[in-house]
Amino acid sequence: MFEQIPSGQKYLTPIIEAMRDGRSLEMTYKSFWRQSRYDTEVEPYFIKVFKQRWYMIARDVSRDVMRIYALDRIQGLSQTENAFEVPADFSPDAYFYNAFGVIVEDACPPEIIELKVYGTQREYFRTLPLHHSQEEIDLARTIPYSAIIWLRHMTLSRKSFPMAIMWRSNPRHISGNR
Repeated sequence: MFEQIPSGQKYLTPIIEAMRDGRSLEMTYKSFWRQSRYDTEVEPYFIKVFKQRWYMIARDVSRDVMRIYALDRIQGLSQTENAFEVPADFSPDAYFYNAFGVIVEDACPPEIIELKVYGTQREYFRTLPLHHSQEEIDLARTIPYSAIIWLRHMTLSRKSFPMAIMWRSNPRHISGNR
């Protein structure tokens, strides 16, 4: 049984159709970070699920930048006649390579983050890593039931770092720029 994704499904099919057809979308969007909703034209490159939310990763046509839109915050959507092609060298894996979740910030360079975990928490990090760059430094010889988890080349912004920590119960951040 899969986890239910409670919202955003209303716009999933039109977004997939626009991706398939190579057509841009006219969208009304209400961000949690803005007071009012706004209209914009986007070129949907791909969709992603994270923490029970659907996200559309798209190029904002008027600003010529990549943006990440939560489908549950879309208030209106329609396909345009404007055609587009995803650049041949664009890779979703490369786009999120240094990220945790869906937050990609060019202003936050990748860094090494160290987390200290204790007891059975080690097993959670071992069996479900936070990031592909995760490495473990075993301290069991000097400090029983503890480990340091290194997240190499991971970008954690002010928005994503608390989420990464809350995602696992009580690890302690011991170094990095946060």
